[in-house]
Amino acid sequence: MNKENAIKRINTIGKVGSIISTICMVIMCIAIVCTLVGGIILTAIPKDLFNVTIDSTASMVIDIGTMGESAFIPSGADSSTELTGSIALNGNKFTPVNTETSGNKITTTYVGEEGGFNARKIAVLCYVISAFLAISIFLLFNVRKLCEALKTCETPFEQRVIKSIETCTWTLIPWVIFEGFATRISETAFSHTMRTGFNLSLSNILVILLLFGLGFIFKYGAQLQLESDETL
Repeated sequence: MNKENAIKRINTIGKVGSIISTICMVIMCIAIVCTLVGGIILTAIPKDLFNVTIDSTASMVIDIGTMGESAFIPSGADSSTELTGSIALNGNKFTPVNTETSGNKITTTYVGEEGGFNARKIAVLCYVISAFLAISIFLLFNVRKLCEALKTCETPFEQRVIKSIETCTWTLIPWVIFEGFATRISETAFSHTMRTGFNLSLSNILVILLLFGLGFIFKYGAQLQLESDETL
């Protein structure tokens, strides 16, 4: 692939990326308006206009028969071996309430913490989604600037391309942090337990590190091109 063809492909990628990012920004702007209107409406109505309660159960079955015939347990035997202590699954606490034996199987039933939501919780969730979409639009705005730079560049090592890559990388950091907080808040919205902290995605961290590395690579390439032009 010669230099001209490579530049044309880079320009094409920039054009396509600019169009896609613009479309995504328009969709997110519409979504922000909808979530804000929904949040305002839910805030205005009485808090207890509706209340939804969610409960959950879980069962654990232990098949002693897999250990051999000597492990046979008579049906209806005393369940003095009832399991105690709660377990946590996906952030929800489950407490054992009943243990039954049937043949070689021991079945323990767990009941999870009740969850629920009302108008206020959904309103808060709408506002959080609106804020997250706003940060996403800012990120997409910088992505579009990068695509615009690629669309018209004569070489990918131009300073505006390198600067756009760095800007996108720095903008991605607050997006990742807020995304983690937004995830925890969305989980709390349907639970009676307040969950603090934030979810941290290793894949997002890897993307940020790769973008920082890509920025340094482009800076190095730009320096090599400058030295080559000076030599010529």
